[in-house]
Amino acid sequence: MKGLLGVAGQKILDATAIPAGNHIHLQNELDGAITLLICMNGIPPTVADSAEWRQVWILATNNKYKPPSANTLVDTLIPSEAACVNQKVLAMLHSEDVDYVTIGFDGSATSGHNSFTSVHVTTSDCHALFLGGEHTTDVWHTGKNYAETLEKVSTLPLTLGYF
Repeated sequence: MKGLLGVAGQKILDATAIPAGNHIHLQNELDGAITLLICMNGIPPTVADSAEWRQVWILATNNKYKPPSANTLVDTLIPSEAACVNQKVLAMLHSEDVDYVTIGFDGSATSGHNSFTSVHVTTSDCHALFLGGEHTTDVWHTGKNYAETLEKVSTLPLTLGYF
């Protein structure tokens, strides 16, 4: 790809960097990368609506890419990525390589002191897979409450028909 040198010698795309007709491919690739960036790093999706965020993408792609809005991230891209992850988890759980699973619970708290409990399975070949979670602030960590959490998680589309 042809490029121009920008700040600190970094390459930026110029007008000939993206052949005509490939803008849809660029849009899809960058939308996916942004979705992962937001989700994997705990970045609030609202950053996508900031003028600074949009300016970075305008400069980086020579105005050839329109980044998704926070609403698009929250309503479309993140749920779509979650559905893909859920399908991969199901495929892994249904694999002939999985002889058994161990169900586990893990509790923690956010910096704002809100508690949550996650439910995960560990497969016989030692892959840990997230099944779901629940806000558990002001909830006692009893067997009964864990059973209720597991029941809620087991009725989600991810595990429907599996447990």
